[in-house]
Amino acid sequence: MSTLAKSFDLLRRLESPIPKNRRYQFDVKGLKKGAFFRYKKRTFMVEEVFVYEERNKNGKCKNSWQEFKLYCLEDEKTSYLEWEEDDEIEIYFCATKLKLKDIGMSITEVEKIADKESGEIRFDGENYAYDDDYRAFFRKEGALESECYFYDFESSSGESLSVEAWVDEGDWEYEVYRSASVSSNEIDMISVGG
Repeated sequence: MSTLAKSFDLLRRLESPIPKNRRYQFDVKGLKKGAFFRYKKRTFMVEEVFVYEERNKNGKCKNSWQEFKLYCLEDEKTSYLEWEEDDEIEIYFCATKLKLKDIGMSITEVEKIADKESGEIRFDGENYAYDDDYRAFFRKEGALESECYFYDFESSSGESLSVEAWVDEGDWEYEVYRSASVSSNEIDMISVGG
C-alpha cells in the first residue's frame, strides 16, 4: 500500500474529531490508541500506548508516565511521545533511535557516570550532562510486564539522551533515544482516540 493510500486509510478511522475552536481544551493526558494530533506541521496517529512505573521497595508505584508509539502520516516514520506530570506536565518527542556505539560509549562507561552521579556524554556537537538513573517497569496492552533501567542525560538546549537497558529472555539489550522537550501548546489535538 502506498504512503498516500495508507494515510487515507488511517484518516478514515478518525472518530469524533475535536472542533478547532475546542482543541485548546484537550492535551496529551487524554490521548488513547487511535488518537490523532499535529506537531511541527506533521500529523501523527497513536498506534500503541505504553505505561512505565517506578516503584518503591514495597512494590508500590511512586512515579508513572505514558509513552505513545506514533505513526507519521506524511513520512510513514515511527516516533514516540512521552509525558509525565511532575509539578507540571512534561512532554518529550523522540524521533531518533540510536545505538550505544553511535554515542561513543559502552554501557560500562554509562554506568560509571551513573555511579558517580556526575559526567556527560558528547554527541553530535552537544554535551549531555548526567541527570538521573532509575529502574522502571514497562507495560503494553496484551503483553507481560518488562523490567528496564534508564540513564538520563540532558543538554542545555532542552534535548535529552536516554540510555535504556532492557531484559530480553535473560539478556540485557541497550537502546539510546534522543528526545526534545515539547510545550503542550505545540501539539494540536485532532481526536483523542479510544
